[in-house]
Amino acid sequence: MSISPSPAQPQFTRLVGPLVLISTIFFLNFISRVALGPVLLPLQEDLGISLSRTGLIFLTLQAGYSVALLNAGWVSSRLTHRRTILLSIWAIGAGWICVGLSPSFPVMLACLFATGLGGGLYLPSGVASITDITPSCHWGKGFAIHEMAPSLSFILAPLLVEALLFLGSWRLVYIVLGLSCFVVGAIYRKHSTAGRFSGQPPRLKALRAILTRPAFWAMTLFFVLVVGGEIGVYNLAPAYLVKSHGIPREWANFILSASRLLSLGTAFGAGWCIDKLGLKRSLTVILSAGGLATIGFAWGSSLWVAAMLVLQPIFLVAYFPAGFSALTSISEDKQNDLTVSLTVTSASLLGAGGIPALLAYLGEHVSFSLGFTGLGVCLAASALLVPFLDFRNAAAVQEGQECRHTEGG
Repeated sequence: MSISPSPAQPQFTRLVGPLVLISTIFFLNFISRVALGPVLLPLQEDLGISLSRTGLIFLTLQAGYSVALLNAGWVSSRLTHRRTILLSIWAIGAGWICVGLSPSFPVMLACLFATGLGGGLYLPSGVASITDITPSCHWGKGFAIHEMAPSLSFILAPLLVEALLFLGSWRLVYIVLGLSCFVVGAIYRKHSTAGRFSGQPPRLKALRAILTRPAFWAMTLFFVLVVGGEIGVYNLAPAYLVKSHGIPREWANFILSASRLLSLGTAFGAGWCIDKLGLKRSLTVILSAGGLATIGFAWGSSLWVAAMLVLQPIFLVAYFPAGFSALTSISEDKQNDLTVSLTVTSASLLGAGGIPALLAYLGEHVSFSLGFTGLGVCLAASALLVPFLDFRNAAAVQEGQECRHTEGG
């Protein structure tokens, strides 16, 4: 008797195309934000602001991002997830063009907040679209493809910045990215069919159920620290290498880009490891190793620091397939998008906004090494909470689970 995939569990290869299209939206959403790190020193010089004041750039952008994330359920409940994704990418495009044309720092901050509002609408709808078209036994691999977008962004952002700085100023970087968002949004509108359903608006009962769950708070802490470890280190690495190690800016950005090459395949490989090993063991190793590598980045010679800059993102990139799989596993199915919104809201405001701002302040007034060391210690210590996680959606976290096909047609 022949064995064929059931309609509910298609072969994973058939899902790659739709997943790549969704991930392209995420790529543009992400690269425009992480380009702030490589462009930070030219921007600081052009606007005549201090390094600690540049922390307002990260904080303002992520404040808008967090506000939108918190309210994304209301938007997707009225527009559907697909239309919310389209609104997000086009709003991002308009926002970055305005940032590139802004005449002053206060106007730029206002544009950054508006851009963050557009960017924050994407993730809950993106995650909901992925879990809609991907069976739970493939979630690790599905989210791994999605999380290759940040990995590519980290590699390409410094190279894109340097290429466009050669042609013009930092403003050209954001005008080009903004126009790209409009083009990709049009392609997504024409070819994507994912997410043709409405999201769940935040409900007090569902909100209370999530907020009273200890696993939610543990996962939120993990996301805050990992996002801070990844984006905070990335955004401040050029300034750290230039100011503390005397490396020219162009070389600092080249090192930053090269340091992310090994982590490019990490997310996809991590997807299979997570599906085989289980979430708890994966999370423990990732958090511990990522924390130790962050501490190592804070101390030593330029060669040692460069080596740690290569090692650290390998572990932290591997976290996200596990983290999103765990998020979908600590709540009921109808609460997934709200759980993602609440968790990533905190991670965006505190991890991608607050931690880089704090690192910038410490880098100017105390030392970069102190900031990176404290962050690494917190990351490693957070692994002690993993054994206490309570997964409710067991189908997503069974260790060694395989996708089974039904007999017949």
